[in-house]
Amino acid sequence: MDKPEFMYHASSELDVQEFEPRNDYPRYKGEDNLVFATPYKEVAAMFLVPKSIPTIISKYGETYAVFINGSEEDLSLNDKSGAIYTLPSKTFETNTEIGMGDTEWVSKQPVKPISKTIYKLSVEALRENHVHLFFLNNDVFARVQADPANGLKIVKSS
Repeated sequence: MDKPEFMYHASSELDVQEFEPRNDYPRYKGEDNLVFATPYKEVAAMFLVPKSIPTIISKYGETYAVFINGSEEDLSLNDKSGAIYTLPSKTFETNTEIGMGDTEWVSKQPVKPISKTIYKLSVEALRENHVHLFFLNNDVFARVQADPANGLKIVKSS
């Protein structure tokens, strides 16, 4: 994949002036602090779903999906505002062998946003960016978690 002109980064912080490298969820032991971003606004939107709710995010070709272990009400009770920031891609690189492949790009340097879109709720960002939202019971969620590559097939057959 050629380097896109822009990247997107989601944050619950609405007034970020510069993203500093950090790594709250390392993909492997000893990974450096990084700024994470994606060339897909849809994927960034998925990262606005509250972390207090068990979720699985997936991309199936041109279909973007968030699987939630819970109900619409669970999401509604926990949903918060957030922003999707547009970032210059200059310092970003990707390694298709780790993480989310060419869906996930990283920068070792701080990055200043070019612009942002603020959403009152994560569900607003998901809908605007055509991300499919699936509310699953414990059993179906566990099946998707065990085989995320087939998540859509599992949900459709349940």
